[in-house]
Amino acid sequence: MTVATKVTAPAHGWFFPAAWHLHTALDHRKILQAAEGSLKRMQTAYIDLHQTHWPDHSAFHEDIRDTLTLLVKQGKVRAIGCCKD
Repeated sequence: MTVATKVTAPAHGWFFPAAWHLHTALDHRKILQAAEGSLKRMQTAYIDLHQTHWPDHSAFHEDIRDTLTLLVKQGKVRAIGCCKD
């Protein structure tokens, strides 16, 4: 079985997730929180593929990459990616 999940980035005005209290910036805290939530909900030790749902054009891409890479180094995620918008 392969476990894959996504974390949402800003929807540029058309989607406001209640889980983020209507604030949709993709940042270090939200990426880590989303990964931990997925691990808990799916009752698994790691995620095979963790992606951003779509690019966050207003974020520092290095910060997003570094946070996803941290999850890989911690052994919580095996591969990272970004869905194309």
